[in-house]
Amino acid sequence: MRIFLDCIPCFVRQALDSARLATDDEQIHEQVVREVLRLAAGLDMSQSPPAIGQQIHRLIRKLVGHNDPYHRILKPRKTGMISMTFDGTWHMRMSQCLLKMEIGI
Repeated sequence: MRIFLDCIPCFVRQALDSARLATDDEQIHEQVVREVLRLAAGLDMSQSPPAIGQQIHRLIRKLVGHNDPYHRILKPRKTGMISMTFDGTWHMRMSQCLLKMEIGI
């Protein structure tokens, strides 16, 4: 699989979306977009989209300064999960994130 020209705007949009999830700092958002555009300018179009995605996410981790740029959204979801206790009963760890989650009611 190779990259097509139509993939490039998607890479930029996905990078910006990821940067916004990782931080509220608009300067970092701008920096991510500029760096992804630089990366896109020198792309080897024979690479696969996942290979480019890996480079982009490596760049985002570097610019955001965190190994997991999604930690802000994943941590609350993990704490609000239903889990099974050692005695075999189900319980739910309640947290503020449960109040914010869309539960489809």
